[in-house]
Amino acid sequence: MGRRLLRAWAATAAAAVLLVPTALAPSYAQVAVALPLTGSVSAPAAPAAPAPASGTTAVGTTTAPYVEGRVTLSVDSLAPEVLTSEESVTITGSVTNGTDQPVREASLVVQVQSRTEVTVEELELWLAQTRHTQVSQVHVESTEDIAPGETHHFTMTVPAADLPLDDTDQWGPRGVEVILTEGYDTVAVDRTLLLWDPGMTAQASRVTAVVPVAASAAEMTALLSAPTLASPAEVSAEEAQEVTALRQRVTTLLGLAREGVVLAVDPYLLQALGLPLDEEEQEALASATASPSPTASPTTSAAPRSPGPTASATASSDPTASPTARPTARPTDPDPATTVLRARAELAQALMDAYEAGDIVILAWRDADLASLAHLGERDLAASALARAQEEAALVDGALGTDLSSSTTTVLAIGPLDGTTLSLLPDTVTTVIASPGDLPVAEDLFYTPSGTTTISGRAVLVPDEDLSDAASGTSDGAELNGLDARQLLRADTAVRVRQAPSVGRDVIVTVSRAEASTQTAAVLDERIDALLEARWTVPQNLGSLVGSAREDETNGEQAPRHPLPEVVQAEGELSAEDLTAARRAEADLETLATILSDPQAITDEATEVVSASVSNAWRTDAAGRSAYTAAVAGLRQTVTAGLSAAPSSTINVIAQSAAMPVRVVSSLDQDVTVRVHLKPSSTRLQVSEDVEVTVPAQGEATASVPITAVGSGEVTVMIDLLAPDGTRVGTPVAILTRVHADWESMGTRVVAGLLVLVLVVGIVRTVRRGRRTRTKGEA
Repeated sequence: MGRRLLRAWAATAAAAVLLVPTALAPSYAQVAVALPLTGSVSAPAAPAAPAPASGTTAVGTTTAPYVEGRVTLSVDSLAPEVLTSEESVTITGSVTNGTDQPVREASLVVQVQSRTEVTVEELELWLAQTRHTQVSQVHVESTEDIAPGETHHFTMTVPAADLPLDDTDQWGPRGVEVILTEGYDTVAVDRTLLLWDPGMTAQASRVTAVVPVAASAAEMTALLSAPTLASPAEVSAEEAQEVTALRQRVTTLLGLAREGVVLAVDPYLLQALGLPLDEEEQEALASATASPSPTASPTTSAAPRSPGPTASATASSDPTASPTARPTARPTDPDPATTVLRARAELAQALMDAYEAGDIVILAWRDADLASLAHLGERDLAASALARAQEEAALVDGALGTDLSSSTTTVLAIGPLDGTTLSLLPDTVTTVIASPGDLPVAEDLFYTPSGTTTISGRAVLVPDEDLSDAASGTSDGAELNGLDARQLLRADTAVRVRQAPSVGRDVIVTVSRAEASTQTAAVLDERIDALLEARWTVPQNLGSLVGSAREDETNGEQAPRHPLPEVVQAEGELSAEDLTAARRAEADLETLATILSDPQAITDEATEVVSASVSNAWRTDAAGRSAYTAAVAGLRQTVTAGLSAAPSSTINVIAQSAAMPVRVVSSLDQDVTVRVHLKPSSTRLQVSEDVEVTVPAQGEATASVPITAVGSGEVTVMIDLLAPDGTRVGTPVAILTRVHADWESMGTRVVAGLLVLVLVVGIVRTVRRGRRTRTKGEA
């Protein structure tokens, strides 16, 4: 009952705001409908004397794109981006002529909406140039001729008195349109938004922004590239460069930490990028730091921020600039190893600074695709990824004095959240950040409610879809430039406050993993500033947000939402075939580790193939996942190709028991220990046991395998080289043997007979010789 009364009261207040009459137009003409994008139209009424032509000096680094056969216009900046009362606005931009004809005697016309937009959809339609509404023409100036292929940069200032900003009840976003006209034709148009803040009072929205710090598919590939047996040194330099770039990116992302920002960090990245440093490394770094020749070099941690709002501030003109750097003294590093140590130390410092400045939650190990694992019924793999993340966080805690291991109770959803995924999570997970668009409100409301709810005792935070898209640089699937993204974030939050100005609400915004892994930290920093530092928003930390969700549940003030679907399959999910291939490849590497004298040289990731394959990074690059698994599986093929039994000519076996010599040859660069296994094609030849032999690197060794012959005939013997678990690890070779098991016994009998015969003959001769001797004596 209390909630219905509150809504009714808020609706009355909102209606009073939205029904205020349109502001009176200034003394110059108003245009009823915005000029179309192309085509011939009536020329807008212009002042008697156009302003002087703009110059051609470039402003900032953004220009209108060159498009063959078209003239393009880009509004690059507004100063200020948020206007207070009695402020003029300066518009800068550029026009690029992609045609083969010059643009002559053209004019730039500036129009501003006469009223504030009241829905987020209207804002997006305005930017998409598909919404036409009442606008006021506020400025016209002529331009210089623009030759084919040239770009003209302009700067125009519209005085405060010329802006249709009279009714303070109409505060908030206004569409701005800059049109290039040539005679009576519209040549090019661009639109953006400005924000008007005359100081009206309203309950600010409590905003929490979530930024993932995880690897992209390309970065995961670089981290997981399987070294080759042939020449690991050849790929180390390239991989080191990629890892260095990734370390720098992660360091700058950590600099985004502040009140109201939640960094969702993959602990695998921390480990892969060298955290924590051990005592010996810290001592080596301290020794290097104590060396002379210090030079000023900025770290990438963001400078401390003022807690007060800076809504009227203009964003940096350089979109590639890093967050405000904090200079520190550091010596030059002629030794590459010292350079890496220093970069790792800077990453550690950035992590500690982020821990102090804002909120950090720990993602599952390698940002495991928990949704895919849930859909495949792989509960143990999911639990292992979460447990591994906590273990690594605890290692970092021990070295840095943080408490990251307690931040594994929050999960950032991957893809649409469903009941199967939610039920997979262990009881230790108490908070789930859903995906934008999940859990839509189940009833029509005149305002956007708080993005929080509870399901089965867990706090579920529901990011706003439109704001999350804008924070990720898109609107309705279209890419936004830097200015439009910032202004849409401000405009969207302002519209929501205007819907119910007396009702404060919790707003969650997530930057997509793809955007966070590819966009510069400086651009993300500007967007977060626009989101959190407007006068109608206040940053809110994660603990307060979860507490608000629990309080709304207790008070019965949560907006009703549609239940989660049981299963939602999304594009790019891990398949059962992918998981089977990863498990097979991991088993192969574990097998190789049992035969190689230095398995770490090539099987460093022997126990990590499965966890690497279930990473969410591969959702956008399924081919990359397959290529990685195939590369790992290829290591066994490399070993197999480098080990073999030497071919032999036909072997004659003439004994019932013998030892067959087998020569094993290796082209590998390390010693290998294998089992020599013989498999005869006939029972005429039997093998009692395998023989283990160690083959030196780039060498050969001979094994003597005991055999038993039980018949006669030709027998083909297959020679296999096996690992201790019986897996084939060498190229099999077949040899032909001729078995004559009775030849030895027959020969023995012949020899024995001959010996008996010799013995008998000898005895007879001896007897005869004795008789002759006695006869002669008697005579």
